[in-house]
Amino acid sequence: MMNRMVKAVAAVVGSVALVGPLTVSAVGNGVAQAATTTTVSPAGTYNVAIVNLLSATLTIYKDGHFGFAGGPKGTWTETDSVITMDGTLSTYTYVFRVHQFGANLGSPTYPGTVWLNGAKWGKWYGVRA
Repeated sequence: MMNRMVKAVAAVVGSVALVGPLTVSAVGNGVAQAATTTTVSPAGTYNVAIVNLLSATLTIYKDGHFGFAGGPKGTWTETDSVITMDGTLSTYTYVFRVHQFGANLGSPTYPGTVWLNGAKWGKWYGVRA
């Protein structure tokens, strides 16, 4: 009887030992994947708020161009998580710069900046439509 109990305990300990490393490995891999970030393309349509001034629709195209409905149009670049858009409307030159947070451009808490003819003009952010 004692011999059977020892064998049973040994079998349970052995099976737990086999499952243990697999579980730890799976958890380790899950944590490693969660630590990496997936880059979301900034191309898309956004509802933009230029803080305390106006709201507009912005479309960023995959080919490196952008356009505000009835507003500035131009080209954009991306460096790390910073989106910079250089555009013109009539005789005015605009630069929109903002950090991308997930699918959105900036946020109410962390808006980007708008430069008009080289002078800081306002703050802005865009929420993907």
